[in-house]
Amino acid sequence: MQWTNLWLIVVAISTCMPVFYAFQLSDVPTDLIVSINGEVYVGAGRRLYRLHEDLSLDESILVTGRDARVQKMVLSSNESRVALCLSDGTCVVYDSDFMGTGFEEITRVGRVVIPGSSIAMVIASSVYGDTFYVGSQGQNLASDLDVILLGQYGLLYGDTLRSSEADFTVHTNSFQRDFIAGFKHKGFIYFIVMDNGTESSDHHIRILRVCDDPDDGRFSALYEAVLDCGTLSPETRISSFTSVDGKSEFTGVIGITGGEQNRVCSFNVKDIDREMLKTFQECSDGTNDIPLAWNTSPSLGSCSDFMEPSATECNFGAGNTFTFVTALATFRAVSGTSIINMGTDVEITATLALEIDSILLMYVGYSNDTGHFLEKYYVTDELWLSASTVITLAPVVLLRWIPNLEFVYAATANEVYRIPFMNCSLHSDCINCTNGDDPLCGWCVLEDKCSRKISCKSSELKGRWIQESNRCIANVQLFTDVTTVDSLQQGLGSLEVSLLPHRASFPELGESDSYYCLFTADDYYSFSAPLSGSVCTISPNIPWFNGTQMVMDFMILTTEEEFILFSIEGALTLYNCSTTESCGQCVQVSSVCGWCVYNQICAGADSLCRAAEDWIRTEFISESGSSGSYIDTCPVVLAPTRGHYVHPVVVASVLTVHTKNMPPPISKFKYECAVEFSSGNMVRLPVYFAKDNEEPITCQVSHNQIQLSSLSSGEERVKLILLWVSEDGQYEYQFEFTNNSAEDLHKTMPRMQHPTPPLHSPSTPLNMILYDCHQLAGCCSSCLATSIQTDYKCGWCFRASGINDCSIVEECISIATQTNRFTTQSGDCPLPIITSISPTSGPTTGGTTVTLTGSDLGIAVDDVVEVSFGASSCAVGDIFYIPGTTIVCNTTESDTVGAVSVTVDIQRNATIVSTNSFLNPHFVYAVPRVLSVFPLYGPKSGGTVITIKGAALNISNSSETKVKLAGVYCTIR
Repeated sequence: MQWTNLWLIVVAISTCMPVFYAFQLSDVPTDLIVSINGEVYVGAGRRLYRLHEDLSLDESILVTGRDARVQKMVLSSNESRVALCLSDGTCVVYDSDFMGTGFEEITRVGRVVIPGSSIAMVIASSVYGDTFYVGSQGQNLASDLDVILLGQYGLLYGDTLRSSEADFTVHTNSFQRDFIAGFKHKGFIYFIVMDNGTESSDHHIRILRVCDDPDDGRFSALYEAVLDCGTLSPETRISSFTSVDGKSEFTGVIGITGGEQNRVCSFNVKDIDREMLKTFQECSDGTNDIPLAWNTSPSLGSCSDFMEPSATECNFGAGNTFTFVTALATFRAVSGTSIINMGTDVEITATLALEIDSILLMYVGYSNDTGHFLEKYYVTDELWLSASTVITLAPVVLLRWIPNLEFVYAATANEVYRIPFMNCSLHSDCINCTNGDDPLCGWCVLEDKCSRKISCKSSELKGRWIQESNRCIANVQLFTDVTTVDSLQQGLGSLEVSLLPHRASFPELGESDSYYCLFTADDYYSFSAPLSGSVCTISPNIPWFNGTQMVMDFMILTTEEEFILFSIEGALTLYNCSTTESCGQCVQVSSVCGWCVYNQICAGADSLCRAAEDWIRTEFISESGSSGSYIDTCPVVLAPTRGHYVHPVVVASVLTVHTKNMPPPISKFKYECAVEFSSGNMVRLPVYFAKDNEEPITCQVSHNQIQLSSLSSGEERVKLILLWVSEDGQYEYQFEFTNNSAEDLHKTMPRMQHPTPPLHSPSTPLNMILYDCHQLAGCCSSCLATSIQTDYKCGWCFRASGINDCSIVEECISIATQTNRFTTQSGDCPLPIITSISPTSGPTTGGTTVTLTGSDLGIAVDDVVEVSFGASSCAVGDIFYIPGTTIVCNTTESDTVGAVSVTVDIQRNATIVSTNSFLNPHFVYAVPRVLSVFPLYGPKSGGTVITIKGAALNISNSSETKVKLAGVYCTIR
């Protein structure tokens, strides 16, 4: 994968990078290096820290004892020495194992690094030891001129330091070069620098290259090339640099910040080397002559003037280290690619690029008005995606990484963090792992963990480490013919289970390993079988079990390590159909069980029924194309809309019972209706069955079968049962019923996944209410209200005898009583009558709750238009209103003292009728008066019995009479 030509798309994902361990610093860190064994060296201020892998402190020393701060550090390849360059321009070397025992200082010859100048260091290894290169801007002590100073210092194993240096005199006014970083690639040493001049056009990012030759300190071939990462301004600076040695190419990444340029730019070192080689060739043939940024003097002549005939790309100079050193500047800038653009209000503080498992990762530390952040990006399908973000307390200034460790090290102004660059362990299942935002993570199938590929055993085998969620074994499905186990049948049969996806999608196993299937239920019931292709076959017989069903868990295991590849809870259910006792239970157990409608048994095969066509199941397709339910299948009694039947008891009549799927009667079997009272008494009724079994069944009810004396009150809730009985009385079966009304016959109900009792089992049969209108109401309004509130067919019967009552029309009007009149209209009711009121008196201030009792006082409270006590109204409440007989109201204030007439106005259809004022009782308004109180004083603690005498103190309800003394209520005895 390449770093060039990538477009930036930032996708914010709310996943946090887990941060582990932190170390507090006393000063701002300037450099950080990590050893291959996890030791961390931090240069901060004048101190050098060595930390353990968990960032706990191992050793801390004060560097050199001088007032100089650590700028850059490198660690030798065998990690025995650490070299530091300081802010005063000196470089020193410490033994990494005994830092506190002293140091060696590098000797410079005739040159000095200008204090405060930036420094870059590069380490290069050879069989003889290590060489580290230092680049900085310095001063030639002999000429007193600014120079570009390059140093080469050997860390020969067991020997003292050796050094060689070269300078390049600066002949350009106000030239300043900041050395940012360096790196080694193949046979070259590279430095990244920022050149700053007086004009905006003088600001450039450049890359310098010299040949890595520990035995040649002449630096006889220096190349410089401009890196074009967009327009730069005086405020622009390089915040950080990192290099990535990928499998396909070597890439450098620069973080640029300041002004309007806040972005991350990448470049390909191949492009740089190609341009530098072209520059050498153009200089050799004289076709190109480009002045160096730090040397614009024309006295040097053209570059071809100092080319020796034997010049090579790494040695084309004619001078030596101390007299004249040549350098070439490329004619063309090397274009970089802006891969991440952070916007104008962001300051990039650090960057780190790395390639892990062929995945390119980028960490960017930045700050804005809202805080300080460290964001991780990765490349996928040529797009940069933001994977996670950490909020830090201070700007991230350093980012480091070493390939054999799974951590990124970040330093802020006062802390060092160790951060895992992956979060695989956060995912506990395959789906979350493969759908996660970390491209380094995949599911290690046979180890049941989310990890890097390198951490998964035998990951080279097909399917052992996966990153696609559709390959997760959790997506495996089972297909099998559901097996019935029936005590009425002989043998249990074999079982064949097919898997989807097929075996080919399972992880590849070693030669000695294989898969097998295991079925288990609880701890006592299990059986297994080898997996042949994608099929498990249990033969010859499945073990026997008791009960209606046995829910089996299914697993695929490996024989070698007994690893559970996957498991499915409740994958297979075995059914014992014969244990159910009703059709609803039977067909809801499973579609494999069916009901024998005449034998009235549940069986797993039609061969157990009287005839094959008598075996009914829910597994069928209805005319509408949808699957049926037990209501569409079983013989059931359907409840009416109210959920129960009602029936009057005073006359002989026909009770219509709605049914569905009832089989026609056959020889020696018949239907019966039964009414069971709460006392336990049962009355059986004959049944008429129509030819079409979709027609309702009618139960014949005669007057003498259910007597009035059977009812304990005006109504009684009884059980209505439809029976299937044998003529000899030896067999009896109760049909089930459902709440589905006759209007909802075609609404199917979903079959339950696991067998449970039906909605209404035979032990809870359908309810029916028997009622007697005579006992339910004593006046016309009450009678009509009863019919409205229920589905009773009561009405008011005006009899020729003058003894009117509440009745049903069949009993009121017959051939013998044709002179009677039956009504269900409130307008036909007699005038309202008030027979009593309570209490009969109250204060003129009102507030007395009065109960009026009478007859025909309305069907509903809304029928009561007004209640008047003389000239004052009485406010009617609906809580205690009883249709026809009782009105409760509260008196209002009255100007009249004494007895007043009580009048009630009732709405009757479009007219208002009133009670007869001459027959109405009267209500007395009075003014209570206190005449004497004894005794007149008592203790504050209370308990004094006080006698109050006066007039009209007993009016109104006794509960409404209260006595208060000085704001405290006194208990009335």
